[in-house]
Amino acid sequence: MAKIVIEIEDLPNGKVSYVPHGDLLIRDGGTPAQLTWIAVQDVIDMLGKIGAIQGMSKDES
Repeated sequence: MAKIVIEIEDLPNGKVSYVPHGDLLIRDGGTPAQLTWIAVQDVIDMLGKIGAIQGMSKDES
């Protein structure tokens, strides 16, 4: 069983910092916790892209 703890911090510049702690070495396809962490990373990356797109559209206005 793997345990992954994610520390999320709001930064003063409006961005978010996240740091994972725990068993991040994936072997034999990964544990449910590790696969969940990969899914969370994908969501965070997608939200970052959406935020960047929204920021660009606001700059054009």
